[in-house]
Amino acid sequence: DMANRIPVDTLYYATIVTKDAKALARNYAEFYGINRWRVVNCTLERLKNTTIHGRIRTQAPDLGLTGNNPVPGEYSFIAATGVNETGRVAFQIVQPTGGLSTFEEFLVTRGQGVHSLFMSIVDNGRFAGLKEWLRSEGVRVGQSFTLDDAADFYYFDTRQALGGFYIQVVVPRVPDWEAQIAVDEIWDFTNEVSRPAAVQATTRVTGITHFGVVVHDVVERVEWYARLFGQPLWRGMHWRTEPGWL
Repeated sequence: DMANRIPVDTLYYATIVTKDAKALARNYAEFYGINRWRVVNCTLERLKNTTIHGRIRTQAPDLGLTGNNPVPGEYSFIAATGVNETGRVAFQIVQPTGGLSTFEEFLVTRGQGVHSLFMSIVDNGRFAGLKEWLRSEGVRVGQSFTLDDAADFYYFDTRQALGGFYIQVVVPRVPDWEAQIAVDEIWDFTNEVSRPAAVQATTRVTGITHFGVVVHDVVERVEWYARLFGQPLWRGMHWRTEPGWL
């Protein structure tokens, strides 16, 4: 049953949260050869139906507080997406620019790092069943929004279940949803970065084979992975410290 597991199309990209998206993108250009980045400024005007941990965008009551009083559920950010020259490795770099999003929350509590993995594009009909099943498993939507009326973006809070990151699911509103999201600028580092010929291999990476997730209890986490992704078989390896092992 497709509704009883998180569907995995492919790894579209991993989302990295940072304080300075352009500086980090330049590092990816230098290391991975991802020279061109499509930058989308996700402003309050372009984001609709924003939620965070179940809260919708609502005007806060006037409590007579001085200073900046942010509107609950209202946030903004910059998202830069780039792909390497093989077309097989992509990253999205997000820089929060206002309000409390899960991006900002991640940055404050964890620091720079992998916020979420985007592996699923799901049509509206199938999404309702997926969302309800995940809720029955104790996995709720941590954040959601509509961008440019093109697609709905959902970030399921799998931090406890899977070990520290969200799972992103996109529900298109129009067939060419990606083309309908306006790109504000292109960052091109082609003429800014250079590397010795001996380290060119990092620019020709043909894919990400796996992510390493450090957890307190491997067996407990694997049971969650097996259930949420519908993958019952896992290969375990024991790394030992005896002579001749590790």
